[in-house]
Amino acid sequence: MSYFPNNRSPPPLQHPVPTHPAYIPEPPSTPVSPQGYQRYVSSPPAQQPPAPPLGSGSRVPPNYAGQYQPMNSPPRHLSTHGQPGVNVPNVPVDFSAWGINDATAQFGMQLGQSAVAAGQDYVQKNLGGLIPISVLKHHFNVSNSYVMNKLRLLLFPWRHKPWSRRMHRSENGQTEWQPPRDDLNAPDLYIPLMALVTYILLAALYSGLDSRFHPEILGVTASKALAVVLLDFLFVKLGCYFLNIPGGINQVLDLLAYGGYKVIVTLMFGLMKVGWTVYTLIFTYSFLATGFFLLRSLRSLVLPDASATAAPVNNPSQRSRRITFLFLVAVTQVIYMGVLNESAAKLDNAPILKYVKRKVDERNKLVSQLSEDYSRAEDVSLAKQIKELEPLEGAWREWARSRESLQETLPLLNDADPNMRALAVEEHAALTTALSDLLNNTFPRLLVPPSATAHLAALVELKTGVGGSEASLFLGDLVRMYTRVANAMGWKAALVGSNELDNGGMKDAILEVKGEGTYDALRWESGVHRVQRVPATEANGRVHTSTVAVVVLPLSEETDSHSGQGDLFSPDEVKIEVMRSRGAGGQHVNKTESAVRLTHLPTGITVSMQDERSQHQNRRRAFQVLRARLMDRKLSQEVVERRAVRRDLVRSADRSEKIRTYNYAQDRVTDHRLGLSLMNLMSVMEGDGLREILRELRDRYHHDCLEEIMQH
Repeated sequence: MSYFPNNRSPPPLQHPVPTHPAYIPEPPSTPVSPQGYQRYVSSPPAQQPPAPPLGSGSRVPPNYAGQYQPMNSPPRHLSTHGQPGVNVPNVPVDFSAWGINDATAQFGMQLGQSAVAAGQDYVQKNLGGLIPISVLKHHFNVSNSYVMNKLRLLLFPWRHKPWSRRMHRSENGQTEWQPPRDDLNAPDLYIPLMALVTYILLAALYSGLDSRFHPEILGVTASKALAVVLLDFLFVKLGCYFLNIPGGINQVLDLLAYGGYKVIVTLMFGLMKVGWTVYTLIFTYSFLATGFFLLRSLRSLVLPDASATAAPVNNPSQRSRRITFLFLVAVTQVIYMGVLNESAAKLDNAPILKYVKRKVDERNKLVSQLSEDYSRAEDVSLAKQIKELEPLEGAWREWARSRESLQETLPLLNDADPNMRALAVEEHAALTTALSDLLNNTFPRLLVPPSATAHLAALVELKTGVGGSEASLFLGDLVRMYTRVANAMGWKAALVGSNELDNGGMKDAILEVKGEGTYDALRWESGVHRVQRVPATEANGRVHTSTVAVVVLPLSEETDSHSGQGDLFSPDEVKIEVMRSRGAGGQHVNKTESAVRLTHLPTGITVSMQDERSQHQNRRRAFQVLRARLMDRKLSQEVVERRAVRRDLVRSADRSEKIRTYNYAQDRVTDHRLGLSLMNLMSVMEGDGLREILRELRDRYHHDCLEEIMQH
């Protein structure tokens, strides 16, 4: 009985069962797989015989018969066309164990295997031309037991015997050295390479624990370590060349391995936090151990045995020269290890500590001189110097006490009593924090002399650059920003002069900021400030770039407008001109000669002032601005003379340099001198974010001053 009406035939099948497997085109053959990628049909369920082909009596067509093979047999191109140097296991591949039953997935697996084989072949052809892979593998053929025994040999080489290397006969009948895993005296590259990486990371770690980390430490440490290994290698290689010591690529790798072993001893001893006496003893022992190890190990290269070479050294003079060369190689290790230990600088060897210790010793020497019979003038001078160094000497005593207490807590960290161990950990953390604060805050503050301009106020001059009206609007924003910062810091800010425009912006402005340390805080604002934002009049939403030039001048409290500021200028060097004021204003504009223009004849500096109502007020303001500009000129000349060798610090105060970018579209402010970006732009414009930038600039200035002081 049919389930369909008589007037309707059964609907066609949407997915008809194929009578033979789908054909997958063969890709072009490769050197690794000459017959292309092998295809597989879906594998039958596990532990079941293969199902017969679909369709009664159907078979694989003759033209497909050569393209199929049983599921669990290896691919034809992998089993019968292996290439030299490519490790392809000749075992059946059971893809069903991986859950891969689809023919396309199996095709992808074959594609991946062929890609790996092609990659290995590429490495063999390219890198193998420089260093044979088989030779390189020989120097990395190590085991865990070999590594442990090798480290023990490096540290305690005195009683090791024998030092000769072992040889064996290879499968092709050639005599060759045994690999490191089978011969403790064989050089390897695994231990030196791991030691070099660990050395670089540990040096950076110690710097970070001392709050002295900088990304350059990684590069400098790595460069210095590699330079030491390469110099040692070149020295030995040149010696082998001049002494006619034969050798090929194996000798090169052996020398690199022997040169890298010194990093192991540096790691073991150089990073220990011990006293100077113990450290010197340990360094001496490590140098002797390394020299003795190389002296005995390099003998197989420089003075090979008769059984290991066809050309033994029989000439007495030649043998004597080679023995002398071996001793030179051993002695030069002290230089290399000294450089490596300097890179892995310990907390006690920080440059700032050495400088502090030197200053404290100078103070103690002055104290001893003060007790002798000197004239009163000399006694006063010595007493003044001693008084200046007293805070530094007190901080040094505190450092020594904390350092000694820290050493006493180290044995207690492994105490069996958990309560005692917890107290030791807490005390150790507190002492470490105190030492870090002394090193990074107290010592720099006491070493950097007080600023000669700490008592000066600041005069901030702003002038528009490129950008037209948008630059004038941004200048007004900067004036408000500096005013808010001054109010937040407890300073007094007043707008001395401005040239306002009809659009609400300013063409230029002069802001007077008074308070303790205002000039030292704001002096870093000198430079070009760039703003990137969409103007209110921009219809297409395009971002415009505008600039404002800022100059921060030192301002003294001198009120006498006719007298010079010390040696800055004399009255006869200033040309005074009076004229009528211009621009919109009250009745005095264009009617009284209230405007004043001053010209400093030796320098050509010109100052014009017309904002006040009377000529006397404008005259006083003009002399104030002239005095500030001359003071800034004098300070700039002193900076250039004092730091002629430190051009980077001079560039940081270059007013023609772009120092900061205000990007309104990204809500970002970037200070280009610090590489610092703040994502809250309005916080900077309100003053809070700017205070953070000013603190960072001040800290960098103190750091640079400290480096300059310690160089003398």
